[in-house]
Amino acid sequence: MRARLPHGLKLCCLIQYSSVSPTPPQLAELNAKCDSCLAIKKQQFTEELTEAEAKALLHPIELEIDQLVYQLYDLNEDEIAIVEASARR
Repeated sequence: MRARLPHGLKLCCLIQYSSVSPTPPQLAELNAKCDSCLAIKKQQFTEELTEAEAKALLHPIELEIDQLVYQLYDLNEDEIAIVEASARR
């Protein structure tokens, strides 16, 4: 089951509890993307954006966050496929 928050935000929160430490530039990039997601969700909550509009804006950011996290954990294509398959369940 997928969380209500964009999954990228969940990944950002998990990083602080992992043994992998992002570099300051990586962390800044992740934080900026998470801030963008939060701003979009706020616009949806205040009805400045519809749910469909918010999803359309969030999706590419979430994909970018996923890629950053995959790089951070140095995942190969097979490992990424396992993560993405489990996220679809």
